[in-house]
Amino acid sequence: MKNKLLIALMLLSSASFGQSKSTSVKWGPELEGSRRGSVSDYLGEDETGYYLTAYLKNDLLIEKLDRNMGNPSLYTFEEKDKETKEKYELEGRRFFANKLWVFKSNIDKHTKTNTLLAQEVNKKSLTETGPLKKITEFQFEKRRDRGDFLMIASPSEKYMMIVEVIPTDKEESEQFNVVMLDSTLKQVWRKNIQLPYLNSLFFRKKFICDDDGNFYVLGKLYKDKVKAKVKGEVNFLYHLLAFNDNGNNKIDYEVKLQGNYITDITMTKNDKGEIVCAGFYSKKGFSSIDGAFYLDLDPTTKSVKVSNIKEFDMEFMTQYMTESQAKRAQKRDDKGKDQELFQYDLRNIIKRSDGGAILVGEQYYTITYTYPCGNSYCSSTNYYYNDIIVVNINPQGKIEWATKIPKMQVSTNDGGFYSSFALAVTGEKLHFIYNDHKDNLDAEKTKRLKNFQVSDRNGIVVNATVDNAGKVTREQLLENTETEVIVRPKVCDQIDDSHMLIFGERKKIEQFGMVTFK
Repeated sequence: MKNKLLIALMLLSSASFGQSKSTSVKWGPELEGSRRGSVSDYLGEDETGYYLTAYLKNDLLIEKLDRNMGNPSLYTFEEKDKETKEKYELEGRRFFANKLWVFKSNIDKHTKTNTLLAQEVNKKSLTETGPLKKITEFQFEKRRDRGDFLMIASPSEKYMMIVEVIPTDKEESEQFNVVMLDSTLKQVWRKNIQLPYLNSLFFRKKFICDDDGNFYVLGKLYKDKVKAKVKGEVNFLYHLLAFNDNGNNKIDYEVKLQGNYITDITMTKNDKGEIVCAGFYSKKGFSSIDGAFYLDLDPTTKSVKVSNIKEFDMEFMTQYMTESQAKRAQKRDDKGKDQELFQYDLRNIIKRSDGGAILVGEQYYTITYTYPCGNSYCSSTNYYYNDIIVVNINPQGKIEWATKIPKMQVSTNDGGFYSSFALAVTGEKLHFIYNDHKDNLDAEKTKRLKNFQVSDRNGIVVNATVDNAGKVTREQLLENTETEVIVRPKVCDQIDDSHMLIFGERKKIEQFGMVTFK
């Protein structure tokens, strides 16, 4: 499950990568799927099988597979209780503390109350079992805005944090309620959090909860109006708010890089209890990146212990370019013109056990075309999921290496259904699993990438491995002609130190497989 992946990632240090090893894939039976439904996320696993979220037409499901990745059974969320006739909305499906839970909300229009409840699902029968547990509730004023609930588990699943997103007017202070639950979903404490920022100017980006019951909020605060630049200057700052002592003690950090634009940022906690913020920055604007930054914050002294930025060097920038492309880039650099990478999203921050971090980014963007269509206009959207970049940062905040994994995935009107990558970590390596065109494995042809297309018989699944020096080794994991399905990386997930559950589908066929990193 995802938490097991995180634990594995935390064991990594710059010296813990190893030599390349082979992989194997074992497929389960072909399953009957549907054009109007699909598996959407991996939840977890136990000794009896694997649990996933899915949808079919209008039904929201939990799907269970046996240990051979077959014999699927389903739980279907019912919007109306058959006995009480109460109506519910699905808020989440979670595999938490080795139990399967469904979170649902109920609206009382008369008292204007939004209530969150939880129901355990029997893992053997996939039926709701035990009493319906009331978790928390809050009041709302406007029927059209009833608020929301967010659920965040701590890394070891000691705590589950519920965030009640309270409806507030734009000119009111940003506020929310935090409810901390233990591993049995019993309330430990509940507190209303009010921030000294207007709702219209503060935008929450991320919540995390640690195993000590503390929580953190990362957000973007604009100065006077929601605009990235004003008179050529950055018009916002990122703020990291740390709350401990049952939410009673708050530390507010301003996260900024003097003279540079933060283009993407994320946060985590290292094993020393220090808060780590890291991401990408640019000298010019917000659509490109020049390098990476790393901030180490001390939650006790409220100080920034380490603050470092590192510009990507020319060797990294020109990696996998043709000779002529590299020469043009070098000429721009010689003239003092910055060479930048465009449209990269930060996908992962991986904690190293020595206090460092590994950043993983992916080039992602969309382009929408509008064209005449009869008496009106139609539109078409292309989804671009291209190169992956990996940045290794030591405990002192210095970049030890940065490397690039070449990839080209362009699709139309499908949201990138078969695009992006799955990340796995053995005790020695980082593995990136993704769809590609087989010609791209050739180092020379890689400089002129061919697009992966679902309908192309030249499609393959690649395992790109990154070692401790940042060296990338790419090898074919699967050939699309071997199966009737196409792998969907976004649904694949690492389940333990040496295995990844992969999922593929095409038309009305679904199939699960197990990758073993030997």
